[in-house]
Amino acid sequence: LNGAATVVLSGKYAYVSNFTRDSLAVISIANPASPSYVTEIQGPTPGTSMNEAWGLAIAGNYAYVGTNASQDSVVVIDITNPLSPQFVGQTQGPTPGTSMNGVFSIAISGRYAYAVSVAGDSLSALDIGALETPNFATGTLFTNNLFAAGLSMFDNDVSVLGGFGVAKDAIINGALTV
Repeated sequence: LNGAATVVLSGKYAYVSNFTRDSLAVISIANPASPSYVTEIQGPTPGTSMNEAWGLAIAGNYAYVGTNASQDSVVVIDITNPLSPQFVGQTQGPTPGTSMNGVFSIAISGRYAYAVSVAGDSLSALDIGALETPNFATGTLFTNNLFAAGLSMFDNDVSVLGGFGVAKDAIINGALTV
């Protein structure tokens, strides 16, 4: 670690933003008496993509890293596999270089990430609820709305409490009760 700025714990891992290395480091804390370095990610352009990584928050399978200097952004990292974190993207807000000038701290609440800009003296609210997941498997899913733009498959029964709409075609093999 070089220029460690913020640490957030998630499961058996500590995620550390590194100001000097422009990175997000992953540290195993499975054995708290002996933390061990796992890997780090610097984004697609090391030294630039995550320039002066500072603020850090984690929600679900994503780490949100605030950057300073030339990027002034929030970088999104997929940490589904802590051994191989993946750069998803970044935003510099509505007015790059000003609205998120020096993201010092990030907090997550619901579908929003709130980023505090130390040089811009501002708070930015970013809607992070629309992250796309190309493949998704779950045992139980509770949601207010579910929209499938492509093929949806269910191995067993589907229970619909309330309305059920089909915009185009539906193939039903077996019983459907609404």
